[in-house]
Amino acid sequence: MKILPRSEWANFSHYLVSHGREICQARKPKCEICSIMPYCAYVNKNIK
Repeated sequence: MKILPRSEWANFSHYLVSHGREICQARKPKCEICSIMPYCAYVNKNIK
């Protein structure tokens, strides 16, 4: 992956899982407090 060094892949993966459990929930995503909202396909397609 070009954006992240290989040494950070595991940490980033854990961050994304945690983010999905806490913020980006399937039934009611908390888009208003999401730190990666500018990169999100869901919010750009459904919220704006």
